[in-house]
Amino acid sequence: MATIQRNVVRDVVSLEASTPCREAAKLMAQKKIGAVAVKRGGVIVGLVSERDLIGKCLAGGGTCDAPIARRCAPTSPGSTRSPRRASARS
Repeated sequence: MATIQRNVVRDVVSLEASTPCREAAKLMAQKKIGAVAVKRGGVIVGLVSERDLIGKCLAGGGTCDAPIARRCAPTSPGSTRSPRRASARS
């Protein structure tokens, strides 16, 4: 009988905050995942999702070469909150 245990991954996929949005998108596609953790100096400071990349980077007038921290992740050091979606601010 199949169980969820064999599909659970315990290793967090992460990228440095300076990584371009394009590289984050490539990694998510390669790993077939919808989000990656964003790190600064080895500490996770937020998450960036496919939705963030589309809504904030592409549809929001950004470029695929912008760092994920600038477009998608929280900017305050040590913050562990998820980034707000654009619709939450409306």
